[in-house]
Amino acid sequence: MIDNLFIFKTNIEQGERVNGIKEDLNSNPYIQSWYLDQEDKDNVLKVQTDGSIREHEVIAIVKSNGFHCEILTD
Repeated sequence: MIDNLFIFKTNIEQGERVNGIKEDLNSNPYIQSWYLDQEDKDNVLKVQTDGSIREHEVIAIVKSNGFHCEILTD
């Protein structure tokens, strides 16, 4: 499969609710790594995948944990 890097704008902030996202992203077999930049004004979430998961599926994971998530455009 082709590796993909997805970049999202979120409203994820520190707190207990972040643990659910961590567990969901870490346990997904198609997500190789991820990074949340809470220093950025857009709370950017970068997700590296193996190409077997699509952007809308990552968005669904984040939204299922009660956060906003959208594809970050230029």
